[in-house]
Amino acid sequence: MASIEKGILGPVNGLVGTVIGGTWKGKNYIRSKPVSSNREPSVRQLAHRAKFTLLANFLRTMRSLIAVSFKTTEMTEYNNAMKNNMHEGITGNYPDLEINYPKILVSRGDLTNATDVKAALGTGAQIAFTWTNNAGVDRATDTDKTVKVVYCPERKQTIFDYGVARRTQTDTLAVAAFAGLTVHTWFGFISEDLKMISDSMYTGSFVVSA
Repeated sequence: MASIEKGILGPVNGLVGTVIGGTWKGKNYIRSKPVSSNREPSVRQLAHRAKFTLLANFLRTMRSLIAVSFKTTEMTEYNNAMKNNMHEGITGNYPDLEINYPKILVSRGDLTNATDVKAALGTGAQIAFTWTNNAGVDRATDTDKTVKVVYCPERKQTIFDYGVARRTQTDTLAVAAFAGLTVHTWFGFISEDLKMISDSMYTGSFVVSA
């Protein structure tokens, strides 16, 4: 049963007929009740569901990063990550679908990323990141911190960190857990107060040294 806390013109909380009301991040909303169907799904519907599931399973491996890297007031951070990756983040034809790693965004924002960003295998099962410092250009500052992300398809796991090295330095990420396996890498920057973040940049795939 629904409740209307402030009278007939107040927000709805719950189910009223075919309408569901609620509150999210302080905003009131209403939406239609989902309609169940006994029809067999079309190939197009099956393809969309498969894309959704594939992308969702990938993004879940970095969900705590997404809470920081896809901040928005319009939807949940996770839904924002799904929205920004659904169009180009999947490649292939159903049912042969794959993550399109070079097109994946692991962060989305207005902070200026670095230029000439490169990743390479470092010593001791590390990924080493280098870039040209562009502090002072647009919104880039010396105090911005690195965002480093490494995903292993075979393990279906992600290693990441942020808020460590500054824009004026170089940085590495230890990935010994993926020794001998192929990984995909991304890089970006986040402001010192964690309020601004750059669009991530895909920095290639590597086989981690054993």
